[in-house]
Amino acid sequence: MEPHEDAGAEASEESRASDINRALPAVAEPQFAAPTSASPPKGSRSVDPAVGVLRALKRLEDLIDEETATLQARQPMDFNDFTRRKSRGLLELIRATRTARDLRGDPRVAARLTGLRARLEKNCAVLQMHFEAVREVSVIITNAIREAESDGTYSFVTGGQGK
Repeated sequence: MEPHEDAGAEASEESRASDINRALPAVAEPQFAAPTSASPPKGSRSVDPAVGVLRALKRLEDLIDEETATLQARQPMDFNDFTRRKSRGLLELIRATRTARDLRGDPRVAARLTGLRARLEKNCAVLQMHFEAVREVSVIITNAIREAESDGTYSFVTGGQGK
């Protein structure tokens, strides 16, 4: 992959992540690493400890929104790719929470988690509907194959004729 293509993919993922921040219900208070007493080196700028966590949450929100929109539009999709990207996003979030200070009282993190939860619930409902449709189609195909291969010799007759 060309370097400029990778940067474009990252920008695209970041724009999708912004859409995810809008709909999660209340989330249990997250458990983050305890605050550390280490201070930043002299001469360095003070960095907001929540920035990495907020970025990771935003990217996950965008990814979940993208998957949900793709399913709702009934477009072909690569489930393995989405699974890989979600796993990578979760790993990024875990790493960010380990390096962050205590964020339990940060309203930005709480709001972002609430938005992520709502998106995940919507995504779950859409995925369940999709898999139910796949199951129904597979039953129809299985029955059609079974009927086409059968000569009727061992078929069970229904409808009360066996009484």
